[in-house]
Amino acid sequence: MKDFMRSNLFKISSMLSLCITLNLWGCAKKLDFTPQYVYAVSGDKVNLRANPGRNQPIVEVLNNGQGLEILDTSKNITKEQYPNFGTLIPIYWYKVKTESGNVGFMSSQYVNLLLGHKRETGLIGIFEQIEKGKLKATVLSILQDGVVREPASHDIVQSKTISRVPKKLSIDHGIVLSSDQKSIGEIRNVKFAEDYTEKQEEGCWDGYYFSGIYNGIKPTPSSLILIGLNGISESSVDFKYFTDRTIIKTIENASLSMIKKKSPDDFKGGNFLCVSGDKCIYKSVKNNGNEYIIATQTIEYPDKSGHSQVFRIDKILSDKIENIYYHDSIGGKRDVPDRETVFAITDLDHNGILEIFTVTHGYEWWFYKIYSLEKDRVIPVFNGAGGGC
Repeated sequence: MKDFMRSNLFKISSMLSLCITLNLWGCAKKLDFTPQYVYAVSGDKVNLRANPGRNQPIVEVLNNGQGLEILDTSKNITKEQYPNFGTLIPIYWYKVKTESGNVGFMSSQYVNLLLGHKRETGLIGIFEQIEKGKLKATVLSILQDGVVREPASHDIVQSKTISRVPKKLSIDHGIVLSSDQKSIGEIRNVKFAEDYTEKQEEGCWDGYYFSGIYNGIKPTPSSLILIGLNGISESSVDFKYFTDRTIIKTIENASLSMIKKKSPDDFKGGNFLCVSGDKCIYKSVKNNGNEYIIATQTIEYPDKSGHSQVFRIDKILSDKIENIYYHDSIGGKRDVPDRETVFAITDLDHNGILEIFTVTHGYEWWFYKIYSLEKDRVIPVFNGAGGGC
């Protein structure tokens, strides 16, 4: 009996010690040990595999909204055959850890941001116009179970596609942000329509649209619309043009070196020829004591017969740079390369990890991307929407 009482007294004293350590006011506040995930599964019945590849053993099957920890984003690429496509499709694989503790590989298209709570619905869109008190905007993405998902129907991997924006998606109230993330109004009574056009050209696609009653200052065409996220008006991240020529020259030289390596015949003896104006854009953002440069660069061939586009993100270390993301589109003498630019930066869930919104333009089309910017790595998490032929 004494041993029993001694054992229980020890357990009670241990619990009290834990309560005092975690909460100076005792145990009045319920302790929440639920892991707070930044990323989650975007899709239903998604396979976690032992190794990269669709023919690899399945470790676990997951559903939309289940939390993920991204362990590695190294370029594990496989080429896979999908129905109705004559060519092999390149698939990027992330190494992840699931809520149940399993570790494996998941196709990057099924890994996305978890914004807000798992039960939250919402919408991200780009301002189009205001007419008779109603705001219209292009749907960039919808949120289901708090997860960013792709609503457009042109995604080449059909298993990820949502065929249309759900008509019953319940969004009663939203905040409209300007391109500098300042709250400029509210939208309510959101309604969806597939598109503005009566008939589309064959082989073309267009984005989905929504409209709602708007009350506020008229946004600009580049305004970012965020619907159905709690406290969204508090999220404001300032980014500005970067003008330090020493750092810019270092970034230019680094990009030129990469382009020369990939296309040596076109760049023999050439210099970095960045045309003034909007051909080269350098934006600066500060976060968690670090400064980052987000650059869009146009690199012309020495004989001016073509050019290439570079999108990169660099971390400033004193007078040096550390590249944490690089992508280029190599244009031949007849090809038009893709051009990617940043138009908004947010911290929607206030976790110190930034969301970078970009738009990529090609010859007759455009689409959007979202990246998450952590301290020392950039993770592409969304690629879609837009339109074109």
